[in-house]
Amino acid sequence: LAALSKEGTADSFKLMWWGIFAIIFFGAIYLIRMEMQTSGSLYAYAIAILVFGTLVNMPFQWAVLAFALLDSFVIWQAQINPMVYEEFFSEAKFIQPYHYVLFCTVVALIASLNNSMQYLLLMRERVHLDHLSDTDPLTGLLNRRGMEREIHRRRLFERNACAVLF
Repeated sequence: LAALSKEGTADSFKLMWWGIFAIIFFGAIYLIRMEMQTSGSLYAYAIAILVFGTLVNMPFQWAVLAFALLDSFVIWQAQINPMVYEEFFSEAKFIQPYHYVLFCTVVALIASLNNSMQYLLLMRERVHLDHLSDTDPLTGLLNRRGMEREIHRRRLFERNACAVLF
C-alpha cells in the first residue's frame, strides 16, 4: 500500500508539473503573439524563454522542448508578418530578429543547464548526507536508524524474513 501511495504521489507530481508547464507555455505564447502583433517587439519572448530557463527543478529536457517550441513559434510569426519586425528592428540596426532569438535561446540554455547542475549537486549532497546519517563513522556499518530503514524497506518490498540482533 505504501508503494502504491508513493507511485501515485510521483504520478500526481508529474501531472502537476505538466499542468504548470502547459499553463506557463500557452500563456507565454499568447503574450508573445499579442506583443508581436501590436508592437512587433520580442520582449515578452525574452522574458518567457528566461522564465523557462530558470524554473526551479524543471527537467532540462522540458526546458529544451519549451525553447524549441517558443523559437519555432517566434520564427514562424516573423515569417508570416515581416513588415512589423522590420519597423521595430530598424531602430536597432545592430540586431536582427533571428539573432535576437538565437541570443535569448543560448542565454536561457545556459541558465537552464546551470539550474540542472545545481539541482543534481544538491541531490548528490543529500544522498551523501543520508548515507552519513545511516552509518557508523568508525565501522561503516548501519546504525540504528539505518537498520530501521532497511528493515522497513525489506518488509515493504521484498517480503523476506530476516532477524536482527542489536
